[in-house]
Amino acid sequence: MMTTTITRHTTTETLLEHATDRTDWVDAAPFRAHLLLLLDVSGLSLPQLAGHLGMPLAMCQNLLVGRPGRPPMRRISTRVAAGLIRHTPASVTESAQRQVSAYDARRLVRSLLASGWTLELLSEAGGIGRTTLARLTDGELTRCTNRLELAVRALHTWAEARTAPATLRPSAGHASRAAAGRSTTLRAA
Repeated sequence: MMTTTITRHTTTETLLEHATDRTDWVDAAPFRAHLLLLLDVSGLSLPQLAGHLGMPLAMCQNLLVGRPGRPPMRRISTRVAAGLIRHTPASVTESAQRQVSAYDARRLVRSLLASGWTLELLSEAGGIGRTTLARLTDGELTRCTNRLELAVRALHTWAEARTAPATLRPSAGHASRAAAGRSTTLRAA
């Protein structure tokens, strides 16, 4: 397999143009730097950014830090490189701030509540304010930023990979209220 050597004046776009003519793999270093730039400029977490980019989280992690006990990826496919370089810092930042329907985020939070998670645990794990999650769940928020939706998607992926604490598993009544979309938060009488 042939890899391309990067000179000081080579841009990632030029590298990609030349690489697609000769090989299916390119040096990962400039794309690692681009991913780090997107992380820095956007303010998104890695799981949120991976979701936004449409890339598997594991691939982003392997590109940045490598697998456990292994160095970061040295080469990436031109397909992955092209997908990554298509996103500019400005486009990622603008997209994160865009207002979107809160429907999907609400549905994801409600499904986690129905499976036994509490707003407190979800808030702590996802770095999302408990009040924001409660307003989202109760339907108060009809629109939210794309950043919030990405955070909820990342939280949902994280929580689905774990079992809700046994002491927090919902009773039949709690689960049916959550599934029906009714409030599962306690309110002062």
